[in-house]
Amino acid sequence: MKRSLLLLPLLLLLLTACSSDDYETGDSAYSYLKAELVEAYTDSYGNIVRVGFDDDGQMMLSQAVATNWASTADSVYRALLYFNQYPTPPMNQQLVPVSIGRVPVLFPKEAADFEGGMKTDPLGFQSAWLGTNKKYLNLGLILKSGVPDDKDAVQGVGVEKVSETSQMTILRLYHDQGGVPEYYSSRVFVSIPVKSVLTSDSVTILINTYKGVVERKYKIK
Repeated sequence: MKRSLLLLPLLLLLLTACSSDDYETGDSAYSYLKAELVEAYTDSYGNIVRVGFDDDGQMMLSQAVATNWASTADSVYRALLYFNQYPTPPMNQQLVPVSIGRVPVLFPKEAADFEGGMKTDPLGFQSAWLGTNKKYLNLGLILKSGVPDDKDAVQGVGVEKVSETSQMTILRLYHDQGGVPEYYSSRVFVSIPVKSVLTSDSVTILINTYKGVVERKYKIK
């Protein structure tokens, strides 16, 4: 699951459908649709069978889910899960998956470790929040893309550890537009592990956006 730099193709598709049905009004399956960032656990066959929430709760899926990105047996992945959770038995003890997509986990690293140096090309910022268990700092970002002349052009997203003391760690979002045109907008989520990798009581994240630098602070211990 460890990953400190995310290379983004022209269009990042975060959701892999488990099933597809026409929308129905009234008390249909979609009446109970929810979405959560989770830790997805695979079984010995490399299928996702269980998820862990950011409040440390865990639940089994009503059916095993096979994906092309979570194929390693007995592993844990960060994911965005859309699911139905029905209010009555027998389904209230299990989640019924609708779609699930991988969420990149960005591990903080030093600026010198980024190939080509630290880059802070602007991007769109939607949201930032710390999970209830304070394990991950989650970001909702808007990346702009298009069809470049260079077919090998990709965007890069990562996290720099600017400084760290016992009181505060300062992180800065790395973003390399990578020569990709900025015609279309795509919403993506990334998660930064903080509780397990940072020694500070608090964390600050700096994000360079089209409207200037956004700063968010959170207490993690």
